[in-house]
Amino acid sequence: MDVKEKVKNLLIELFEIDPDEIKDDVELYSGLGLDSTETVELILAIEKLFGINIMEKEITKFSCFKDIDRVIQGKLLLHATV
Repeated sequence: MDVKEKVKNLLIELFEIDPDEIKDDVELYSGLGLDSTETVELILAIEKLFGINIMEKEITKFSCFKDIDRVIQGKLLLHATV
């Protein structure tokens, strides 16, 4: 399972979002309806799932699904080279 699928599953499990709503360009806030608290909850779940640290400014409620994937991929790549 790739990063996008894992994050998609988190969104579905944590916030009961319809899988069809989760597209690359959908924003967390305006597209999926997540608020600031839920965004923090998502970040914490991502950190736990992938074993990485994400600063809140790296993923905001205005981030798109593809932005989240990009941040995680970058962190995983950096983590793998250390």
